[in-house]
Amino acid sequence: MPSHNNIQDDTIQATLPSNETNVTNGTSELKGLALIQSKASSYKDLEGRYNMKMVYKNFLASGMHTFLYGPSGSMKSTIVASIMLNKAFATEYKVHYWAFDTDPAFNMAFSKIATERKLTDNIMFIEDVTPADFHDGYKSVIDAKENLQNTVIVVDTYKFIASADVNDKKTNAKTMHFIKELCKLGACVVSLGHTNKDGKKNSGTAEMEQDSDAIMRIDAIDQDGSKIATIKKAGRIRFAYHTPITFKTATDQEQSEDMEQRSYDLISGIESQADFMDVESLVIATQMSEQDTELIELIQNTIATHTEPQKLTQLVEEIHGSDMNSGHSKKTITQKLHAYKGREWYFHKNPHSKKGILVSLSDNIQELVDSINESIQLAKPSEKNKNDVF
Repeated sequence: MPSHNNIQDDTIQATLPSNETNVTNGTSELKGLALIQSKASSYKDLEGRYNMKMVYKNFLASGMHTFLYGPSGSMKSTIVASIMLNKAFATEYKVHYWAFDTDPAFNMAFSKIATERKLTDNIMFIEDVTPADFHDGYKSVIDAKENLQNTVIVVDTYKFIASADVNDKKTNAKTMHFIKELCKLGACVVSLGHTNKDGKKNSGTAEMEQDSDAIMRIDAIDQDGSKIATIKKAGRIRFAYHTPITFKTATDQEQSEDMEQRSYDLISGIESQADFMDVESLVIATQMSEQDTELIELIQNTIATHTEPQKLTQLVEEIHGSDMNSGHSKKTITQKLHAYKGREWYFHKNPHSKKGILVSLSDNIQELVDSINESIQLAKPSEKNKNDVF
């Protein structure tokens, strides 16, 4: 009995028109079902497309375009440069680093490290160039169908090859399609971009996310003399399941007054970490804390005036009615109590009520229970009112 695939193939062949080609100006072109069939993918095609080679962890892949964005100071260029300048990495791959938006100190540091590590044969650091140089150079590569396997192209920053108009849909679509042509030749492309004005999304248009193979975000924070940054998924990723990657600079790497030496130390001293840290959430929490300092202090002082943990609803009422409250609504107070629980104060289940939430400045649950039980014993409530203590 013929297989389903054979039946399908026979059906297609039987319905193909006898004249499969159309000759126009001496050029033979497929048409009709023959044209559609020419677009079909075989298992071999799919195997080659989906079993692509991961270039760096689950961040970069051959034949794919990763768009990495983040706020200013998030170490986008520094971390990508560190990856490209890794001796094992740069020995395996050819790197084209297009430095459109980097400063002289970074450029000098990058070139110095590449020279010291004897990587200049495999790394092309391209600066003092225009978007036309990028497009003209790679157009000739595309036209010649040159092999770009094991080639990594870094665009720092994307807006420059989009003719600096990163918010124009047509420009982005055209630029993304150009990058896709490079990927078809086997190149791994990583473009660096900035966040938009509110810092929540990448600057640009929907075309950038639609036509990229991976959208990732990077955030950085200072901690104990080091800088910690995390790259994580910020949109769809076509080539692999992405687990976040955290990087850390060596302690006090930013202290040098010599800007070139500072860039050199940062690039040389970055290491990926085994443990993930959600830096974006930490940054948001820090920003929130700065904005909410006054209300946080009021909540803490109100809790501290009580020797026993307070019911959440009663605490909200007390804070709202306080003379120190500068106009915060009950809704806002409740939201902030939830937002900062576990950091500025602690929530506990009321052991004498199924629904009640108690708020205290201590996270010692046993201490909390002992305090409640002691209060109950001292008050000696009747059986009827026993559950109404808190």
